[in-house]
Amino acid sequence: MTGGGWTRRPAVTILALLLAAGGTARGGEGPVQPPADSFAAALETHLRAIRERDLEALLDTITTGEKLILVFPDGTLTDSRAEYVEFHEAWFAAPGWRMEFDVLHVIERPLLSHALLKYRYEDASGDGEPRTSVSYLAVTFAQEDGRWRLVFDQNTPISSGN
Repeated sequence: MTGGGWTRRPAVTILALLLAAGGTARGGEGPVQPPADSFAAALETHLRAIRERDLEALLDTITTGEKLILVFPDGTLTDSRAEYVEFHEAWFAAPGWRMEFDVLHVIERPLLSHALLKYRYEDASGDGEPRTSVSYLAVTFAQEDGRWRLVFDQNTPISSGN
């Protein structure tokens, strides 16, 4: 979309991609660090909290309001912050899973920003057999009191043909 202040910000997209890939700037001079108040930093903090199962860090990245939409890969939907927190408490306590993210696309605006990611989720079935799934993750963050906070989280499985 163009016009009315809606322009694509490729530098933010590249920065987010580098962060997600653990990239470095200028040929290995160290990790790229976005400004602490940027959307890229908020997104990386959110993803790190998930990878590390750090509920306290995760809670610091989500809305302080009551409404938070979460759409699971099977289409189940929850719509409250309390349900989001309850799910993540149980999920983070479960052993044996691992999740890795690749940032595919970022749209950053002054008040609302969005990222599309692809993730690989690994865990074990009930009988202990390893299983892997690949899905898209669409997350939307809104500005709340000068901080980026998650307000929408949708997971969509990717068929084996993608």
